[in-house]
Amino acid sequence: MSIDNEMIYENQKEIWKVEQQQDELANGKRRLENQLLQLEKELQRGFRQLSELNHEGIQQGMTNAIWMQKEYEAKQQAFQQQFHQAHEELDFSYRKTLQGLEVEREELFAERRTFEWG
Repeated sequence: MSIDNEMIYENQKEIWKVEQQQDELANGKRRLENQLLQLEKELQRGFRQLSELNHEGIQQGMTNAIWMQKEYEAKQQAFQQQFHQAHEELDFSYRKTLQGLEVEREELFAERRTFEWG
């Protein structure tokens, strides 16, 4: 194998490596999004159950039940905001990392073109 062919081969291996990292990054993001979604659903289910129990207390005339319901609603809203922020941070981090990998990939392609035309 000539030196140029070896350099092209090594360059191609690096490109494949970067592309594999891009795929792994996308898969990791998808897994994290699914986990966040599952956690969010589980918390919503828990808050819904608390609300139903609290509603029974309100119907039975428990005075602190209304206060507790407002507390649950405030906590649920805070959690929803945190989930929204987590989704945004995940997306930002993903895009930033993906952009870095894409720059690296383009640099490798540019390097390979110098081998092919050099």
